[in-house]
Amino acid sequence: MSIVHSLIALSMLSMAPAGDASSLDEALAAAEEQQSIFAQEWLNSALSPHPQITFQVRIERRIRIRIPRLTPANRQRMSSLQARPVRKYKAKKIGKCVPMNGIAGVRVAASENRLLLYMRDRRIIRADLERACLARSFYSGFYLEQSKDGQLCVERDLLLARSGTKCEIDKMRQLVPDD
Repeated sequence: MSIVHSLIALSMLSMAPAGDASSLDEALAAAEEQQSIFAQEWLNSALSPHPQITFQVRIERRIRIRIPRLTPANRQRMSSLQARPVRKYKAKKIGKCVPMNGIAGVRVAASENRLLLYMRDRRIIRADLERACLARSFYSGFYLEQSKDGQLCVERDLLLARSGTKCEIDKMRQLVPDD
């Protein structure tokens, strides 16, 4: 008799009236039956061809920011761009990051792997994509994953095109009018 079997029998015996020998036999039989039911259930679940599957739910917060294509109508609203029709620009070094919420729109540049980011503060930022990326994949804008610091940074953040293309920015330069 196992320890579990004995404990069940003793607990059932303690509830029986004193001096009743048949109650001990009944308690032992009930304990054996309960133990065999438990063992059979455990064996069935362990040897089942379809084991019980437990599911886990994981909730993550993910925010995507959509940067739209800059249309001619939107460009006209940016008064400083229309006030001075400048044709030549020079590239000026800026930091490695720009604020994500400061990007008003995007346009594909004449080069194969460059995008022009039009900022809300009326700056134009040239973003050079990594070598394998084509800027024309981003003709309709792009998506960004919200970063913890709220910045779009060189060689860190991915630009996600609607077509499925994912690219990093190699470098960024601010375009200023060449006087």
